[in-house]
Amino acid sequence: MMRGIPMPPSRSCSLLLITAFAATFASAQEIAFPADARAVIDVKRDCGAKGDGVADDTQALQSAIERAGGNDYSRSIYLPSGTYKISRTLILKPPGDGKEGAMVGPWLWGQNRAKTVIRLADGAEGFGDPQKPREAIRGVSRPDGAKMNADFFDRTIANLTIDTGRNPGAVAIKFYSNNTGLMQNVLVRGSGACGIDLGFNDQNGPCLLQDVEVEGFAVGIRTDHIINSQTLSRVTIRGAGQVGLLHRGQVLAVEGLRVLDSPVAVDSGGNGVLVLVDSQLQAPAGGAAAAGPAIKLEKGRLYAARVTTQGFASTIAAAAGIPGGNAAGPNVAEYSSHGVEVLGPGTPKAGLGLKPPREPDVPMPTKAEDWVCANDFGAKAGDEDDDAPAFQEAVDEAARKGASTVYLLGGKRGDPNWYWMKKDVRVHGSVRRVMGFGFVRILGGSSKEPTYPEIPRLETHPMIVNGMILFARRHLLVGLPEDRIGHVSAQANGEFSTKPFAMPAADLLLNAALPLPDRPFAEDHAYVMGAFPDEKGAIIPGFEGEERSERSDIHETERLFFPQSVSADHGIGGAGAGGVSVARPWCQR
Repeated sequence: MMRGIPMPPSRSCSLLLITAFAATFASAQEIAFPADARAVIDVKRDCGAKGDGVADDTQALQSAIERAGGNDYSRSIYLPSGTYKISRTLILKPPGDGKEGAMVGPWLWGQNRAKTVIRLADGAEGFGDPQKPREAIRGVSRPDGAKMNADFFDRTIANLTIDTGRNPGAVAIKFYSNNTGLMQNVLVRGSGACGIDLGFNDQNGPCLLQDVEVEGFAVGIRTDHIINSQTLSRVTIRGAGQVGLLHRGQVLAVEGLRVLDSPVAVDSGGNGVLVLVDSQLQAPAGGAAAAGPAIKLEKGRLYAARVTTQGFASTIAAAAGIPGGNAAGPNVAEYSSHGVEVLGPGTPKAGLGLKPPREPDVPMPTKAEDWVCANDFGAKAGDEDDDAPAFQEAVDEAARKGASTVYLLGGKRGDPNWYWMKKDVRVHGSVRRVMGFGFVRILGGSSKEPTYPEIPRLETHPMIVNGMILFARRHLLVGLPEDRIGHVSAQANGEFSTKPFAMPAADLLLNAALPLPDRPFAEDHAYVMGAFPDEKGAIIPGFEGEERSERSDIHETERLFFPQSVSADHGIGGAGAGGVSVARPWCQR
């Protein structure tokens, strides 16, 4: 079981961990970060990177990563548009040669996905043998197969391209993160062994890959090991020579997958659990895959819904002994590989079929002047003073000048390193985003008032909150319709208040512990994506386990009771329910 981020001592607070994710990206979205060296490591300005496609920028990028990931968590990394040539593996690690025991970050953001490229030099040494593949970017310094601990939080790669060049033995990235890992609006391209490897070490996840494209490679995306669960949202894999998605042993929740021009779209096995919804699978032109299925189910469990295929001999080919058998296709409305149990009286033996709308698009700022720093108005991490007045001044100033984003500087390692807001903060006017750079925590409420009201109070919409942790005593967050609270790791002593959210127009992405059963959602309309319960006794809000209380943890529960208006379309943690009113096939015993 994962360990969570330490709570402040002697405070029974709720935890809301929100990663730096941003809203839906267009592939050509331009992002301008503030010209603030306290918040941002600019690889050209601060590390000497050239970004001209000629100079070797390996050391410059590695130094930026290590500066963000050491004892100082106060900054994110910004890559202005350019082609950054590397000649060896970049490793997401803190400074020094030792094997890191834990790490928060780093956070890598490109200016423009199409124009910000990390490219492995053609014919790079050690990247030429497909039988001995080597990665251009590596998520941890520990070797493949090493014993891991799930203490690598909040790693973020967004809005850039990774290109492996002419290197047949290359893997673009071995990505590793826990609780709040994110890869978003990233293009991975090349002709090597694998595009994105999520299975090189155990305990990888929970993490989210969203709006990611993989072009080329023998294998598009690979998973392995049984924990900690991973979520793919709107991922496209093009031209994988062997298989698009190679799924082994993970609890994997997938929505909006497109696999194009691959002889096998999905190969699932190794006692894995796969939920696949709203996906399109297309064989190569010319009938190269006509004799084979789109999905091979060799072992493990599969729930599929609303899957369309083209050019394959069949949709699902299940190994002998799998109760659900084969599915001819070409389209599958709903498929369950194993027996179905309904979760309440009168519940049909079918999925809920819920399809909430896409989240609102709130672009990141395109001008450095569109940011206002709350620290410039007196907010200071770690001094235990009330930071609410300073933050309110920053919001008011941003609204006055028409700026969209208020940000906080990251704290240092060690407690106390949080901002403390002891009053409500009113977010209004032009402000559409509240963001932290690096590692940011906010403590809300007075320790003498356990029923302190919700903060911040959002009065503009759509509204994005990202890049920070919020500790609050009663309500975690409130907002108006179409706001988004994203990629959340939460242990709630209070309630999740979606009121007055018009769920599911907003969606709540829970990525670790959930509210305890006696403190459910204030409103029962919520869209839960990729949740992972991190504490024994933490179950899906509004659900009940079996009669024995010791079985209330979702990983040990055979039955969960869905309230009518809660969707689990994208997978509920270890259960990974695909919009289903069925739980047994998705519960690990």
